[in-house]
Amino acid sequence: MCLTLEPSRMSGTILYAAETVHNDKLVHVMGYQNKAENLSPRPNAMILPIPSAAPMGPGNAIDMRACKNVLKDYEQVYIANKPRTRGLTKGLMNLGVDSVQVFDTGNYTVVLARDATQIPSALSLVPENKRPNPKPDIFAAYAKLYPGWHIALCCYDGTVDAEPMVWQYEPLDPARLFAPALDGHDGQVPNVTASQVQRDHTVILSLVNTPKTRFAMDFRSSRTASVIPETHQHLFGRYFRGAQQHGPTKNGDFSFPISEIPRMGELWGLSQFVVPPPGA
Repeated sequence: MCLTLEPSRMSGTILYAAETVHNDKLVHVMGYQNKAENLSPRPNAMILPIPSAAPMGPGNAIDMRACKNVLKDYEQVYIANKPRTRGLTKGLMNLGVDSVQVFDTGNYTVVLARDATQIPSALSLVPENKRPNPKPDIFAAYAKLYPGWHIALCCYDGTVDAEPMVWQYEPLDPARLFAPALDGHDGQVPNVTASQVQRDHTVILSLVNTPKTRFAMDFRSSRTASVIPETHQHLFGRYFRGAQQHGPTKNGDFSFPISEIPRMGELWGLSQFVVPPPGA
């Protein structure tokens, strides 16, 4: 699912990972959405590691309020077309590496840092109705697990049907698509050695500028539920591949070799693409 600062019940996770080109730069896209039930009386937040090679800021976070069902649309098209096989489971900112930023995007308040240990001290800038318990031990663990990565703490008050979080970034590894899946929603430091983590995931992969993948979805069609603003259209590919995992895998994130995506057959499992955090 993902890691949350307070206990929660998570289900129906949809992950989106894409390669595209924007303003003549190679860009990777990472999207995350699920059904979350906060089991704590305090505000909650989810933690997303982002493997960006360049400084990040508010312009990397995509406001999805105008098209909050995009990832669900992908999932519906995938489900309608998947093989029926038994057992198939505001502009970039020039920032130093020590900076921490707090900003709003859609219904979220985001704390974004290159050094995860700086996040707890910045929580005073998060509105009280969204401000989670600092949990410095979790951020100390993330600093070790994802050295040199950006860490986004996505805070929301739980009273709205929050839209997906979508990020665009210049990748540390241009040859692989990343999707966050390190599991831990008990409010504790994640157990990266866990071998039986229950998954309820749909993963969508798209090479936006290489339309050679399995299922077609045209956001310009009147049959499509979501209308994508022009500013977002470079992020969401018409053609994509999908897979689902309902059941256990080892703990970790998903990492997909881009060169293999066009050649994937109709049946491909997610468990083979689970990798531990780089600092584990």
